[in-house]
Amino acid sequence: MKNLVSLFALIIAFSLLASCKAYRNPNNLNPKYPIKSPELADKIPGLQNLLVGDQLKITGIDKSVKFLVYSGMEQGHLSGDLRKDQGRKLGEPEHILIPLDQIDFIKVKRKSVGATLAWTLGLGVAATVGIIIILVDVYSELGPDNL
Repeated sequence: MKNLVSLFALIIAFSLLASCKAYRNPNNLNPKYPIKSPELADKIPGLQNLLVGDQLKITGIDKSVKFLVYSGMEQGHLSGDLRKDQGRKLGEPEHILIPLDQIDFIKVKRKSVGATLAWTLGLGVAATVGIIIILVDVYSELGPDNL
């Protein structure tokens, strides 16, 4: 039983140290960096918050979905290495340019405090319920007179 309690304690400790990543709206990210071409921020809010190497989920106005690694802006186009297109994972990344007027919205994969807290609370509750079930089972087998 001590091994099981140790396992639950290890799970809780790991969940507190882990940080989850989730796709987030780039307009809500910090820090906000000044963009070289302010007119681009009018086309896509939050564009100034993208950093080279960010993992992006781009939904086009035609509802196509592309996953790529951001590498910058080139003459009104967002550039990056395409990893996944329409749910199909590519073997080798393909460098592409996407016109800004063809983008409906962008999501950026970054650390998410909300997702981390949700996992931590979920694992904590599961571990607590597991320990209570084990203790009730052990207590019911021993009976109150045998403690």
